[in-house]
Amino acid sequence: MAEVDYLIANWITTNLPYIIGSLLVIWLVKVKSADLRQRWFAFLMHQLTKEKDAKVEEVKKDLFTSLGSIVSHDPELRKDNAIKILEIGVGTGVNFSHYPSGSHLMVVEPNPHFVKYYNDNRKKFPNIRSEEILITTGEKMDEVPDNSVDVVVMTLVLCSVSETEKILQQILRVLVPGWH
Repeated sequence: MAEVDYLIANWITTNLPYIIGSLLVIWLVKVKSADLRQRWFAFLMHQLTKEKDAKVEEVKKDLFTSLGSIVSHDPELRKDNAIKILEIGVGTGVNFSHYPSGSHLMVVEPNPHFVKYYNDNRKKFPNIRSEEILITTGEKMDEVPDNSVDVVVMTLVLCSVSETEKILQQILRVLVPGWH
């Protein structure tokens, strides 16, 4: 029995650096894999949205046209014939071209790797006053004040939402009463 204990202790002592190294590599892969997925997803979406699909743009044009007829709840925005829009899952900002001139845009995006692409794109639309990205999910956008926005926009988002009911409750919370 003493010989078995000696062999086990010897094996552990000999292999301890490899065991610790392996555990460290496994931990790093686990910690960094979500970040790598998000980074690649942001890059891929940026590449895929560089070229506009004519059919998709036509549908968006039809859907977003009604934004021009909305009157803001905010007296200051109303004077400028502007509205406050919250976009959930803004990504690279592919909807900017559809927003009325003078719009005030708040955005929520859970993937921090979209920030660079979003900022690059928003520079092309000086007619829209866009804020910095709030890095959070639509389900947890508590930083957006109650009853503070005229319009909420989500495109290609609900398929990746984990709690649909929660995000809909948040949307109702942030929309100005009487506008939904």
